Amino acid sequence: MISVAFDRTALTLPTLTITSTPGGDFWIPEDGTEWPRFPRRKERAPAVRYIAGPGALLARVSDLGTFPLTVYAAGDTDGEVWDNREALQAAVDQWMYDLTLTVGSASRAYTAECVDDEIAWGEIDSGMVRRRICRGTVSIPLYPQGA
Repeated sequence: MISVAFDRTALTLPTLTITSTPGGDFWIPEDGTEWPRFPRRKERAPAVRYIAGPGALLARVSDLGTFPLTVYAAGDTDGEVWDNREALQAAVDQWMYDLTLTVGSASRAYTAECVDDEIAWGEIDSGMVRRRICRGTVSIPLYPQGA
């Protein structure tokens, strides 16, 4: 089982937890997420004309990463679907917040920052929308653990 918990303390709201169990207001599809990815950044000394190539390697650190996530939002009425979509958008639009990813019984906490774009909710005329379900995708910026 997978779950993602968004701390919404800054919004004075309780934590929003989304699991891979279908049903309810939100759920993560089986193909709905990947492990967070953290590119590496290399710091080098300035190049000098006496040595060929780039400057000496000084450090290699994890940089700001991404957490790709796909989520279903649902509701009993069209208004509830809109409200759930807006609640999730507000959660990922927070300036900085804690995000906890749980896979099985293992949890990892990350510091996340606001997303660059709105959640992409797909086609508005799909059969899912008529059934009051929307599938959204978003890429959440995460700081490496310990950063």
